[in-house]
Amino acid sequence: MKRRIRAIILVSGFICLSILFSALSCTVTPGGIAITINNGFGAGIVVAVYANDVKIADVSNGSATHCSVNAGSIIKIYSTTYSQWLLFIDGMSIDDVYKVTQPVSFFVKYNIFDLWYVEVAY
Repeated sequence: MKRRIRAIILVSGFICLSILFSALSCTVTPGGIAITINNGFGAGIVVAVYANDVKIADVSNGSATHCSVNAGSIIKIYSTTYSQWLLFIDGMSIDDVYKVTQPVSFFVKYNIFDLWYVEVAY
């Protein structure tokens, strides 16, 4: 009886130590966050998408592109047709860059004041 109890305690201790060392050796690697750029407004604009000042995609008129970026990436969108950086409209805020924290979609749009902008949708 004492042998069985001692064996159970030894095996349980070994399993606990294995789990502990396994958890300590684990490394967390950041996964990509999916972003979608939709340029389907239909007015003949071509845009380039930059993440952390590196071009990651060209999106022609009437198409959409899906990309994967790291959390915290700074996104900028440039109109190669009109040679201008587009502003991001996220609810009530307007900014020239967007910091990615979750999966997001960007819609390239045009308003009546002759301005191109990017609408952010979650």
